[in-house]
Amino acid sequence: MERKLDKLKIVDRDVIKYIVIVFMGLGHFLAWLCGTGNPNAAYFLPVPYQILIDLALIAPPTMFFFISEGFRYTRSREGYAKRLFIFACITQIPEYMLWVEKPIEITDFIGLSTMNVFFSLFCCLIALMIYESERPKKQKILLMILLTVASLLTIWGFFCICYVLIWHIWRDDLKKRTIIYTAFTVFYNSISFISALLSHSETRPYEILGAVTRFTAMMLAYVLITFFYNGKKGKHPVFSKWFFYIFYPAHVLVIALLKWFWL
Repeated sequence: MERKLDKLKIVDRDVIKYIVIVFMGLGHFLAWLCGTGNPNAAYFLPVPYQILIDLALIAPPTMFFFISEGFRYTRSREGYAKRLFIFACITQIPEYMLWVEKPIEITDFIGLSTMNVFFSLFCCLIALMIYESERPKKQKILLMILLTVASLLTIWGFFCICYVLIWHIWRDDLKKRTIIYTAFTVFYNSISFISALLSHSETRPYEILGAVTRFTAMMLAYVLITFFYNGKKGKHPVFSKWFFYIFYPAHVLVIALLKWFWL
């Protein structure tokens, strides 16, 4: 079965990343500029816009996968962790700008505790470092619990750790990985889907559509990586590496500035 699937593996790492950041960037621009960053406002956008916004969720599971790849192949895991943490700190500035009104006052930052996706990725890498460490089992469990609690401050919460562990632990077991990933993705989207079904608001159909689209996007990420990724770097790995690091904070900054001075 897996040998037959190898014929489909024609897409390298960088192409996959470019594909998902197009969906992510477009979804973010639509959500923040057309939907004004308000989830309820987005429900009143045209349906194609809503679908594009929710399809942005093809990006996070893909990012978590490449953290597991980076953990496996990087020359320095400590250096990788430092790089993620530095960009997480940099990204937090434009991330805050999305949520505050201008001019910024120090009180605007109080209560804005959600940390950006780079902090989620940083937690993913630390989780893998703990998992693969030679520490005693009880110590590893304690550290993983503490990390999980810390991850709740990030935009993806404990889900980022779960996803990266799924990618890492069942990397070479297609059947188990597919079942566990699918089940966990159903669980992730079930709360919003069930609440949408029970809702009596005028946005109910759009909430249901959103839950289904987000599930579809996350499964598309799995299909893209599992069946089409050939495990190779792109033609310009150094450029692509820094482009992906810079793109996220840059596009958030652009959206924040447009939100401030255009809307």
